[in-house]
Amino acid sequence: MAVQERLEKALAAGRLSHAYLLVGGEAGEKLRTVRQIAAALNCPHRDGGRACGRCPSCRQMEAGCHPDYHLIEPRGASIKIDLVRKLERELRLKAFQGGAQVVVFHPAETLTPEAANCLLKILEEPPAGVYFFLLAAQPALLLPTVVSRCQVLSYGRGRAGEEGGRSLWEEVLVSELGRLMTSVLPRLEKEEDILSVLDGLMLACREQLVWELTREEGLLLEGGPLPPHPAGISLSPAVLWRCYRHLRRIRAVLEQNANRRLALEVLLLNLHREIHSA
Repeated sequence: MAVQERLEKALAAGRLSHAYLLVGGEAGEKLRTVRQIAAALNCPHRDGGRACGRCPSCRQMEAGCHPDYHLIEPRGASIKIDLVRKLERELRLKAFQGGAQVVVFHPAETLTPEAANCLLKILEEPPAGVYFFLLAAQPALLLPTVVSRCQVLSYGRGRAGEEGGRSLWEEVLVSELGRLMTSVLPRLEKEEDILSVLDGLMLACREQLVWELTREEGLLLEGGPLPPHPAGISLSPAVLWRCYRHLRRIRAVLEQNANRRLALEVLLLNLHREIHSA
């Protein structure tokens, strides 16, 4: 099922999630999808999950001037915390036209660590009537804790939101783990930000470990089980458990004010050894 069709069906059934992460595909395609869903959310004459395209609200959305559609883009190279804080203040107000507010982060991977953690707090207690869409070409650069708060829908890779979403956790946990750790962690200045990344990785390990041992989706907290790795890498429950223990141990060490750089270097070496010896 295509991403837009899945979103339209969720809207028509009253089951639209408060936060989505859209990955893959062309940037323009993702933006068109979100604008159409935003138009439908605010259309007084919508048919199921589709906007009428003729009412004043739809015409405003088409013209790019709808007051309840917030497109957050980088200023310079990144989306900084001041933009997220400004957005947070604006979201405390009711929608201008009494409908829904739609917030789009594009591209979401340009959020600075500080901005991502500010967004995380909003996603943990989302305002009523507000829907978030994070658009990403490189989702492994996002904080795992932010990913875990979103429903993941993927363009052009298996069934939208199922195989695509699971492949994202695979990217974070397996093939892109080293790149994630080396590209994200050095940018984090606060210890609490690093702990947040570690918590997200521990969650990913926990999810896959539970799936490998039980095959019971009802026991999973987030997302779903991961598909087989395309390069043939397979993490056994023993390897997943050892990865989880490495993450937990380093987290505890960091809480005791250990040398941050040394602790993270040890973690990277241990995870690399575990994953590539699988």
